[in-house]
Amino acid sequence: MTETFRIHRASSEPAVAEALADILLDCVEGGASVGFMHPLPRARVLKWDRQLLENRRRDAGDVGAGVDQSPRGRRRWRRLARGE
Repeated sequence: MTETFRIHRASSEPAVAEALADILLDCVEGGASVGFMHPLPRARVLKWDRQLLENRRRDAGDVGAGVDQSPRGRRRWRRLARGE
């Protein structure tokens, strides 16, 4: 069976951030390792999604290519920069 899918550029509309928040929360609550840990407040996810969408809107880049700005992500980037 061949599946067909389309990739659309995400807009910075509030409904898009809400939908992305639903997906991320479902993944984290299900135990997925995606850079966030359960329990994850919805407000934090919405802030993350809105910031990512706004950054991508300005840069016209890929939605999933944002740099992890969470405290854990910043530590990871500092370690990488030091060559650890």
